[in-house]
Amino acid sequence: MYDPFWEIYSLKSNSWRKLECPGMPDPWGGGFHHVNLNEFCHWLMSSYMLSFDFSNEIFFSTNLPSESDILPPLTLREENLVVLNGSILLIVNEFLKTPFHIWILGELGVKESWTKFFVLGPLDFSIMRPIGAGKSHIFIRKEDNELAWFDFSTQRIGEIGAKGDLVCMQIITYKENLYSSWS
Repeated sequence: MYDPFWEIYSLKSNSWRKLECPGMPDPWGGGFHHVNLNEFCHWLMSSYMLSFDFSNEIFFSTNLPSESDILPPLTLREENLVVLNGSILLIVNEFLKTPFHIWILGELGVKESWTKFFVLGPLDFSIMRPIGAGKSHIFIRKEDNELAWFDFSTQRIGEIGAKGDLVCMQIITYKENLYSSWS
C-alpha cells in the first residue's frame, strides 16, 4: 500500500525527520498545487489551504472562500495558487473555461480575509490554466499550449510567442542576488 510521507532535513542537526500531519498532500495525486512564500509552503487542498511554517515547523490551515462565493454549486472547476507581488492568489475557473475569479489572501489562517481581487474574462480564446505569476501579471497556457500573460496594471493580454509542454509546464521566478556577481 502506498503511504506517502514528508521529511524535513535540518542543517543544524544534519538529520532527516518525518513530518506528522493528518491529510498531508500527496505530490503524485491530481490537483496538487503549491507555492512558497516567506518561509512558508502552501498547498491547495479540497476546501482549504494547508500551510507549513518552516521556522516553527508547524502546520495550519486557511479555509478557502465559500464555493457559492466563487462559482455556482456543482460546477466542475479548477483551482490554482500563485504568488503575485508578495501575496497569495487563489484563481478559480470553470473547468477549461473563463472567466477566472481571482482572490487575494490578506491574513494566513483567516478565511474572511480572502478578498475578490479581479475577474478576468470572458476572453475570446479558451485558456487551459494559469501557470504562474510575476510582479504584476499572471502567465497562462492557452488551449493550443501557447503561452500568454495578463498584466493587472494595464489590463492587457499578450502572447509570449512560445509553446509549452502540456504536462511539465511551470514558471520559475529568478531573482538576482549579491552572490551572482562574485567569481
